[in-house]
Amino acid sequence: KAEPTSGGLFGQNVFVSSSKGEFVLRGCPHYDWQFPKERFFARSLAERTSVPAPWPYLYEPSTDIFGWSYAFMPRLPGETADVDRGAEDNLAIARAMGANLAECQTLSWPHAGEYSLEIDDIQPYPNGYEAWVMDDVRGQLDRCGRLACVRPEETQWAESVVASAAGAWSEDWQPCFVQNDYGLNNVFVERDGEGWRVSGLFDLMECRCGDGECDLVRLAGRYLGKQPPCGRELAVEFLRAYGERRPLRPGHHKRFRVHALRNMLTFWEYGHSMAKWFPADLSLRPWAEPAVESLPGLIG
Repeated sequence: KAEPTSGGLFGQNVFVSSSKGEFVLRGCPHYDWQFPKERFFARSLAERTSVPAPWPYLYEPSTDIFGWSYAFMPRLPGETADVDRGAEDNLAIARAMGANLAECQTLSWPHAGEYSLEIDDIQPYPNGYEAWVMDDVRGQLDRCGRLACVRPEETQWAESVVASAAGAWSEDWQPCFVQNDYGLNNVFVERDGEGWRVSGLFDLMECRCGDGECDLVRLAGRYLGKQPPCGRELAVEFLRAYGERRPLRPGHHKRFRVHALRNMLTFWEYGHSMAKWFPADLSLRPWAEPAVESLPGLIG
């Protein structure tokens, strides 16, 4: 039996039930590297961490059956984390999210970089991680500029945020797994005694190897956007659970501002190109600056 999944932006997934078990069929890849990349990170997480990743991840490059390549993997247990369960359970899930992210980031490589289809491994950034971060932010600003949704003075403000972190990237550090979209929408959870635990992590298309602090900002920002004061409590619990297992490096406040800026620019660009999220009279800085400036204050 096959049935559509209830989530996902692009309709790539179908649940498949058979006498052999419950599975997910994933098809119609966006890029030729999508499924090989997801397989690489699923295998790495399954073999080198205790994170509940979708493994085995069976990839079929042939297009003979569907007209596109596809992947097959076990259906992960649990239920969506992306619902309101009340204050106590929400806090427990926030702690579970922090603990799970810290475990994800025990997966490391000698260098920061992107997945390469050619070598089926991590290809180092040619000019190092700091240069990549700066180039990525400026690339986002350039694309937003072409969409006419960033004013020149806002570009100057964003550049000042990037410049303020100069030198904060040179601390001795270990490049690690970064999902780049770590959040409640990309995990399943299940009860674990009196609390909760993450029972499945999925959506690995945007993964890379880099600064693990990058994966803190999206979920912390989402928590912070909830009705106060509970939103701040959720963000703090998430960050505390992570930090207890993976202490932050010196200079994290400066880097956190840049990671938060990157995250907000991602939504700003998408919300002006692929979606229509923002009113015409809203400009970037008043919308993004509160997150850029408030998120670092959550981490002590």
